[in-house]
Amino acid sequence: MSAVLTSAMCTQKLPPFKGRHDPAIPLRIVHMAEAMVAMELADHLLQQRAARV
Repeated sequence: MSAVLTSAMCTQKLPPFKGRHDPAIPLRIVHMAEAMVAMELADHLLQQRAARV
């Protein structure tokens, strides 16, 4: 699959896309939200431990 870019009377052919390109963001949001919550919980745990010292 290749894309064609047309602008200002000039046509340039782009190389085909390689790698994984998911068109659906909801597939990634669950994993990203889970990772963000884990980092926040770890941050709060470290802050709580630092306050006790």
